[in-house]
Amino acid sequence: MGPLTLLRRLVVAFLAGRIAVNVVNWRTFPRIRAAVRGDLERVSVLVPARDEAGNLPLTLPGLARQGAGEVLVLDDHSEDGTAEVAAAVEGVKVLTGAPLPDGWLGKAWALHQLAEAARGDWLVFTDADVYWEPGAVAGFLDALEAQGARVGSIFPTQDTVTWGERLTVPVIDEVLLSGLPYPLLHADVSPHAVTANGQAIAIHREVYDAIGGWAGVRGRIVEDVAFGRLARREGNAVALALGDGVVHTRMYRGYREALAGFGKNLLTAHGRSRGLLLADVAWHGLAYTLPAALAPRHPAWRLPLALGIAQRAVVAATTRRDPLEAVLAPLLPIAGLPVALRALQRRQTWKGRSFEVGG
Repeated sequence: MGPLTLLRRLVVAFLAGRIAVNVVNWRTFPRIRAAVRGDLERVSVLVPARDEAGNLPLTLPGLARQGAGEVLVLDDHSEDGTAEVAAAVEGVKVLTGAPLPDGWLGKAWALHQLAEAARGDWLVFTDADVYWEPGAVAGFLDALEAQGARVGSIFPTQDTVTWGERLTVPVIDEVLLSGLPYPLLHADVSPHAVTANGQAIAIHREVYDAIGGWAGVRGRIVEDVAFGRLARREGNAVALALGDGVVHTRMYRGYREALAGFGKNLLTAHGRSRGLLLADVAWHGLAYTLPAALAPRHPAWRLPLALGIAQRAVVAATTRRDPLEAVLAPLLPIAGLPVALRALQRRQTWKGRSFEVGG
């Protein structure tokens, strides 16, 4: 057996395994459904905002109409009029962020301040670029109750507009839906077999206080995943749900923003191992891009090419994205190369703040 034949068989096995996981998640992963509840006065909706004047007019009115007891926006030293934009929305209270203390990263510090100011029994943290359709907050609480949890997270539907976004942003869904089947993510098998998404996290005040809140992950770059794992280590079930169009976001506007946003997190997501990051990038190139290069002249490579596209199509269908985008699968590793190169840099910058990634 030649090396190319062995590689092709490994790629086929890898993609077939991923498709199996994707199908399980397509069938079992919970989805948010709009709902109506009479107890939302117990809910505090909390929005950290740093230079979000462009997003808040689009997203904040929908949050203010959810019926929550309070909506707090923390202006984190913005330079674009974020506070004034937020204050103009009826039913929203604006807080002024305190200076960043030593040992804290910016987002965790903003979330900590919001939690300190909140009065509700339920704390719903959400990014400024997330759209909550009518009944979404009530549906979030319903999803938590259905999973027997008092802490949980939503993975919003990703709205993409430019080709740069389409070639990068779907990696979020890919990682979530291809790593482990939902039954294992939901089961208490390991504190590492859990995830969370900082775009939408809800937690009961009692649980928040018991685990030490955001202070417990104050210096973590990927603070949302660390927060979910902290909650699991303390014995809490961590609920997960897909936004299913009821909660959705356009998190990056164009390839340049995606490059900076993913670049700051990618090394940490690989355990701060540059070797592991490079190996992951190389393997995805072999699994998705190489079949497209070889298939025209080597018919045996048409199967892995088809499997790679089919695998992406299942993920897209699960997350309410256009399955036709799956034909871009061979290009995604190429688009990810500059992201990986940026992630290899020791210092990263995001929203005007520079920090050390380490490793």
